[in-house]
Amino acid sequence: VLFQVYSLLQTSQTCVLFQVYSLLQTSQTCVLFQVYSLLQTSQTFVLFQVYSLLQTSQTCVLFQVYSLLQTSQTCVLFQVSSLLQTSQTCVLFQVYSFLQTSQTCVLFQ
Repeated sequence: VLFQVYSLLQTSQTCVLFQVYSLLQTSQTCVLFQVYSLLQTSQTFVLFQVYSLLQTSQTCVLFQVYSLLQTSQTCVLFQVSSLLQTSQTCVLFQVYSFLQTSQTCVLFQ
């Protein structure tokens, strides 16, 4: 599993754009998905789009995005869990504790 999280961009209390993509797995299954356009204005979540979740034969992809919590200029808690399962094998992973302060960009790979 190659998992890259990048392009977490923030301007001052304006916009958070991040992309989660290139989640590749072997054994007859390639999952390419993009999570993007998480836009935020001051203390308000505006647009959240999750798309291009592709799955191939005999593979169940359970994708949950939850608990994106933010207080003003303090903390972003982001958990992605229950992402992949292939033949009788479940991969559970969490991406969490994206902490950002004002005018600070956190790049997490």
